Amino acid sequence: MYDDNPDRYRTALRLLAERRSLTDAETVEYLRGLALSPQGDIRSLRALWGLQALAALDTNTKHRLLGHPYAAVRAWTVRFLSEQTEWSDEDIRILQQLSQGEPVASVRLEIACALRRIRHGQSLEVWQTLALRANDTHDTVIPFMLWLAWEAQLSHALSINADAQEKRLDRILGWLAEHAGESPILVRDILPRTMRRLLAENPNVQLARCLNIVHQCREITAQKAALRGILEGLKGRSVQPPENWHKIVAELNDLTDSELPGLINELGIVFRDPRSIHTALNVLRNTNSKDAELLHALQSLAVINPTEALPLLRQRWQSQCSDAVRLVLLRNLANYDDPAIASMLIDSWKQLSPAVRAEVIKTLQRRRAWARALLEAVARKQIPVSELHSNTVLAVRAFQDAELNRLLEKVWGQVRETPAEVEKKIEQFRLAMYQGRGDPDRGRAVYEKHCAQCHRFRNQGHEVGPDLDGAERSVEYLLINILDPNRVVGQPYFTRLILTKDGKVLTGLLAQEDAESITIRRENNVLETVPKTQIEQMKVETRSLMPENLDQNISEQGFRDLIAYLVANPFVTEVYVAGPIRPDAARLDRWLANKMAPVEEKGLVWQTPPVGPAGRILIPLAKYDLAGRDVSYIYAEIENKAAMKTELRVSSTVAYRIWLDGRLLLTKEKPTPRVQQDEVSVPVELSPGRHRLLIEALCLDRPGEIYVCFHDPQRQIQQIRVPGAKP
Repeated sequence: MYDDNPDRYRTALRLLAERRSLTDAETVEYLRGLALSPQGDIRSLRALWGLQALAALDTNTKHRLLGHPYAAVRAWTVRFLSEQTEWSDEDIRILQQLSQGEPVASVRLEIACALRRIRHGQSLEVWQTLALRANDTHDTVIPFMLWLAWEAQLSHALSINADAQEKRLDRILGWLAEHAGESPILVRDILPRTMRRLLAENPNVQLARCLNIVHQCREITAQKAALRGILEGLKGRSVQPPENWHKIVAELNDLTDSELPGLINELGIVFRDPRSIHTALNVLRNTNSKDAELLHALQSLAVINPTEALPLLRQRWQSQCSDAVRLVLLRNLANYDDPAIASMLIDSWKQLSPAVRAEVIKTLQRRRAWARALLEAVARKQIPVSELHSNTVLAVRAFQDAELNRLLEKVWGQVRETPAEVEKKIEQFRLAMYQGRGDPDRGRAVYEKHCAQCHRFRNQGHEVGPDLDGAERSVEYLLINILDPNRVVGQPYFTRLILTKDGKVLTGLLAQEDAESITIRRENNVLETVPKTQIEQMKVETRSLMPENLDQNISEQGFRDLIAYLVANPFVTEVYVAGPIRPDAARLDRWLANKMAPVEEKGLVWQTPPVGPAGRILIPLAKYDLAGRDVSYIYAEIENKAAMKTELRVSSTVAYRIWLDGRLLLTKEKPTPRVQQDEVSVPVELSPGRHRLLIEALCLDRPGEIYVCFHDPQRQIQQIRVPGAKP
């Protein structure tokens, strides 16, 4: 146990476990003494592991070890204590003492984890002690583990017989309401989740209890947290108010808080309270209502879709309003089966922004009559056919209407591409990656228009599809997944197609499902909840929500720009190339000594070839049959704001030497017949500022190629643009 070689002490522990039956009392006492030693640190921990392996860790030793000065010993003892099948009052008493004074977060985390498993009448008091500790408020794990332990208490209370259940729930929920204002963890992590958990069990039974908790909370912050939890638990539902609703509303309205009335009104709409509905409708009527007020009212009314709201929604649509308001208006309008809505949306097409137009298409494809109006508008060129995509086709075909399908074929053309056509398209754009520059700044605009509705990248966009920050993001990976999104589709991204009893078609990804409803996630991270009683038919399409025809809406240059923006570890593309020329040692020395930039050398002609996102830099063949003697030079400048460690990665068919800031990094002595990806790499430390990269490539009797990149998935390195370079 005193040997710090991990192979040896781990072997010792393994042998102890394997020879448990042969272990004598002297060995056990030795390990116990070492574990309990107040001077022990890692050796005490190893001795503790040894006692556990020998099944010799008795209750008295555990209790003493919970007071050990070494935090890791205390943490592991808590873990071993939680693995018992029964717990005594003394176990819980000592654990309670530890919870009150434990200074180390890792030990408190183990206690929180243990409380999920420990079943004892007094374990709740230990949990309460931890939950009221303010120093764990900003911990990234402890609050969530406390919730899991609390949820275990709730689940147990909800599973016992009715009489005992009432007493148990009244006790634990009464404590929560009384003390919620004393702890940020209770307000932020426990109280809202408790409301959602209770409502998931049986909303008709538990709703009155949830409102009682709101009433019992002593602090307004806790009351608001509980109301938000109730609203989240009832999201997408319209239910009857419990008997205590009006009494509690009357008391809450006496409180002075700017946010509380809005929460009460939103919950009132869920309950179809006429006063709450009237308040929301007045916000729509008021021409001076601010966007925030409008959005809140629209989102609340979308739960119940009152008939009297439709004229107000039309008036708002036809007035001047922001894109944010228009997008929510569309979601509300989509819930009304009125053919005139389609005409209104189509007639306003020219006044709409691209983001709103995309949402209009998604709205029109949801009802049979609206889909016909959409296709007719495309046929008469009122709406460009490029605004349609494969998801529109999928939604229209789901109606199984022969007339609609004929109209679709007329305006769209062939409905599905064959695999051969997809491969041909990918090859076309693969070649395009070599035929011109990509501009990441322009690529960002392409991303925001076509990708941000469903993907998140660099803290922009919505989390509907996979997060692009975590994707491989090589040029080939991006091309295949953009142009053939259905080649490989993971089950979480299968498209749900729902036909409702009132004739709507909804498409999206499964976000949540319970016994009463299903929630799908659409573009822009919009969640739509449909009661299962309203579903006529639901299909699971083993295809992505991502459209297949982005090549029809993005030019080859747009694709180059998009790839340049998205690709991880981008190739060095902003380069000057000179050659083939005869090597000159004095000239090279001047460059490496940083006496002058190579592009300032008189008598040399530097070209600025358009290097595409694929990164291929062409090396011209040698002049005058001087293969093996002529060279070409490639020069580039990069800049980084902070010090960083990275790698320079190179692949080529030519021999070369590479310098960074005058220091030789890599040498390749002989050419090779083909390019091997990431053929060689070298670690590089970059100080903040600008750096010079110089490559000397040996010319051959045929053109060569070289690819250079820095390992830079976070895109901290900026390439200095070549002046006057064309795409």
